Amino acid sequence: MRFLTLLLVIAGFILSEQVSAQSVDQEYIDVLSEYAREISSEQDIYQLGETIEDGRRLVLMGEASHGTSEFYRYRAELSKYLIEEKGFRFIAVEGDWPAAKRVNQYVKHREGGPDTAEEALEYFDRWPLWMWRNQEVLELVEWMRDFNEDRPEEDRAGFYGVDMYDKDRAMETVIRHAEGFDGEKAAEIQQAYECLQAHHSPQAYIQSIQQTGSNCESEMAGVVDLLEEHQQAWMDSDSVAYADAYQSAWAAKRAEQHYRANLQPGPDSWNYRANHFYETAERLLQGYGEESRGIVWAHNTHIGDARATDMQQQRMQNIGQLARENLGADQVFAVGFSTYTGQVFAGLEWEGDRQLLDVPEAISHSLDDLMERVGYEAFFLPMHLHEGIADQLTQPRGHRAMGVVYDPDQETQQNYVNTVLPERYDAFIFIRQTTHLDPLDDE
Repeated sequence: MRFLTLLLVIAGFILSEQVSAQSVDQEYIDVLSEYAREISSEQDIYQLGETIEDGRRLVLMGEASHGTSEFYRYRAELSKYLIEEKGFRFIAVEGDWPAAKRVNQYVKHREGGPDTAEEALEYFDRWPLWMWRNQEVLELVEWMRDFNEDRPEEDRAGFYGVDMYDKDRAMETVIRHAEGFDGEKAAEIQQAYECLQAHHSPQAYIQSIQQTGSNCESEMAGVVDLLEEHQQAWMDSDSVAYADAYQSAWAAKRAEQHYRANLQPGPDSWNYRANHFYETAERLLQGYGEESRGIVWAHNTHIGDARATDMQQQRMQNIGQLARENLGADQVFAVGFSTYTGQVFAGLEWEGDRQLLDVPEAISHSLDDLMERVGYEAFFLPMHLHEGIADQLTQPRGHRAMGVVYDPDQETQQNYVNTVLPERYDAFIFIRQTTHLDPLDDE
């Protein structure tokens, strides 16, 4: 009898906990439903663009995966609106600077640039190819070229990359431009870069450090110092070439730091890359002028303020946090994205074959699950317009995060980041069922 009584008590406790969780979920859903604005077509996203205040210098647009068509298409539509209607000057993507430079030459009608958008995107030749060589990006690139056609050079919108993985092309760019400025200094740069160029891969460089204790830190930093020392003279000679060389030198320097930091546990490797993202965006704002405004495309884990997630516990930073800290929260606008189910392109392992994967329904009680229960096929949440929402959505919720490496079978163990929604983003876009990107070629 006592055993039966104990079972009934335990069952009652579990039931009470379930009822409590359901009640909390419903309160969260009620708040989402109150503020959500339904999206019936991609152009409805212009309504979100209209609410972005003129004081916001950087608009950060996220994605819950690197292989979902709707994330790219909605970002493209919002970017077009901001460029055409609000005077934004550039789009900077989570891609390598040297490859994006060729796209920039194409959209700006630069002499010597690629002849077609397809040719321009071929310079994105580092895995994962589908991330930028797809129909969705091609259509945006063509739109930017058309937009720029009748505008003077100084008013044309640009396309850039904020990443630093393509260190070899970055170093080649620095050497080539330096040869046009000063042959003797170019030889010094070539000699400095031979330190890192001697290693055929990041893994080989890391192994060399482990074996010898020697690294290329001073050589990479020395090139940046040399460019800064000769900034005025070389800018007077060719300001565009100097800006390209300087950014490329920083990309190479950050790449070396990023690789070397993998020797120690901790957040440093991630943070070197995150800082490079922000520093690149900041240089672009400076280059375009004091009142310029720009757009950054990157994963949610990069653009949503890390301080509003469990990334903070690991001392990981991102561009969302750094931009708010350096520019001021009132000058930054972060838009998060997510989905409930669908299909996505990703690899099952790093540099693995592209896979078409089914996205499982979001796990119960997650942010993405609660958004699905709002009942719209798609909606946007303009949290910046509702001050009280920050007090209503304080509970951290798991928020879907699929990378270029993604295993749906591990959905409950990983692929979610605990998030306080209104602290992480200024606005949010949810699409219930999403589809895969449309790659331009087979892999």
